[in-house]
Amino acid sequence: MIRLDHTYFSRRLTDLRRRFESGRRPFPNFYGRLMAKAHNTALFIREWVHSPGTIGAICASSRQLSAAMAGQVPKGDGLVIELGAGTGMVTQALLDQGISPTRLIVIERSNGFVEHLRHRFPGLTIIHGDAACLSELIPQGLHIDAIISSLPLRSLPYELREKVVAQWEQVLDHDSALIQFTYDIRPQTHTCACDHTFTVTDSQIVWANLPPARVLHAQLMPDR
Repeated sequence: MIRLDHTYFSRRLTDLRRRFESGRRPFPNFYGRLMAKAHNTALFIREWVHSPGTIGAICASSRQLSAAMAGQVPKGDGLVIELGAGTGMVTQALLDQGISPTRLIVIERSNGFVEHLRHRFPGLTIIHGDAACLSELIPQGLHIDAIISSLPLRSLPYELREKVVAQWEQVLDHDSALIQFTYDIRPQTHTCACDHTFTVTDSQIVWANLPPARVLHAQLMPDR
C-alpha cells in the first residue's frame, strides 16, 4: 500500500516557492498560476488521503468542467448554492460567469477545504456544513435559482444520498435548476438511482476533464 506523506508535499511545495522567489520571474502571472495550481493540487491530495469516500474524485474539476457547470445557472436574482466546492474551481467559474458574490453561498464539509476557500474568496459566504442538513444552513424564505453540486453523489452511502436528495426537494422550486456532474457519461434520466424526485432536462459531456464527466441539468418533476 502506498502511503502519501503530507509533510513531504508541504516541504516540496515550500522548496519550490523559495526557488522561484530567489531568482528573477519574467512571467509573474504564469508563476502565480503555477503556484496556485501546485497549492490546490497538494491540498486536494491531502484531503483525498484523509477522506477519499467523501471526495469521490481523483483530481479537482478542470476549468472546462467548472465552466460547463457554471454556464447552466439560469438568469435571475435568487440564491445560488454550491455544494462540495473543494479547492474552488467551480466557485471561481460561477464568479467569472457573473454570479454576484451576494447571491452565492458555498457549503463544504472538509475543514481543510473550508479554510482554503475562506482565504481564497474572502468576500463569499462559506459555510462549514453537511449537504444532508442543507435546509438548516441556508436562509429561509428566499428563492434559490440553482444548486450546483460537486458531491460524489453516486458513491455516497444510499441512506446519505436519500437525505441529500430530500433536502434538495425541500429547498428548490419547480423553476429552480439542479446541476450535478457524474463520471458515468452514459445518458441519464435522474441524478442517481435513489432520485425519484428530479428529472434530467439537459446534459452534456465534458471530455476535457480527468476522467471525462457528464454535466446534468435537472428540475423537480411536475408531480412533486
